[in-house]
Amino acid sequence: MKTRFRNLCVELGFSYHKLEDGILLLNYLNKTKEPIEVQKIAVEYGGDVLRIYPLLFDLSRSGAIKVTDRGQLGEIRKCKINLKYFNSIPLVAAFVELVP
Repeated sequence: MKTRFRNLCVELGFSYHKLEDGILLLNYLNKTKEPIEVQKIAVEYGGDVLRIYPLLFDLSRSGAIKVTDRGQLGEIRKCKINLKYFNSIPLVAAFVELVP
């Protein structure tokens, strides 16, 4: 199943790794219901900030997360998961549309 999904993503021109990281990040955010800082995500999730920010931007556009604090330049500082979209097919469809 995973191989078919990966092949479909490649055929459609989507980044499978970005989609997989997005799902892992959503699972991490689902563990805490309170807003969490992006720097804390980078430390605990083990990801690079340059990979986390684009994921957070795509997830906020799809409605999967709520941004609770932004910096002066508009960067996301704190966010939390939008529970009504978690584990839903519309979330995956919206996220897949946003993946370049």
